[in-house]
Amino acid sequence: MEQWKREIVLGNRDFEARDFIEALLHYRRALAVARRLFAHWPDADEAVAALIIAHHNMADLLRHMSHIDEAASHLCSAHRCLQQAIIDPHLPDALREAAKRHTPRTLAELQRFSRECCRHPDVIRALASRCAQCPRASRLLH
Repeated sequence: MEQWKREIVLGNRDFEARDFIEALLHYRRALAVARRLFAHWPDADEAVAALIIAHHNMADLLRHMSHIDEAASHLCSAHRCLQQAIIDPHLPDALREAAKRHTPRTLAELQRFSRECCRHPDVIRALASRCAQCPRASRLLH
C-alpha cells in the first residue's frame, strides 16, 4: 500500500505542477501496483479504492491532456473491474462485497464524464450495462 500511496501523492503533485508526463508515469505505476495487489490487499475496501483512484486519476489527467478516448477507457476499466470482481467466485467474499459497495462510485464518475465531457460510445455502453449483482448501482442510471 505504501508504494501505491507514494505514487499517487507524487502523481498528484506533478499534476498540480502541470508536469503531466511525470504525473502520467506515477499514475501508471500506482495503477500497476493496485492491479497486482488487488486480490491480496489486506483490506478489501482499500484494494477496491486503490484501483478506482488509480484509474480515475489517470482519466482526469488524460482528459486534461485532451486524450478523451484514453480517459474514457480508464473510467470504463475501473467499472468493468468491479463488475468482474463481484461475480468472480475465486475472489474472497470481502473483496466481492467491497466491489459491490464501490460500484456506485464508478457509475457516478462515468455519468459525470458523459455530462461534462462527451457522450463517448464506450462510456454509454458501460452505463447501459447492468450488473445483476448490483441493484443499488443500477438505480444511479435513472
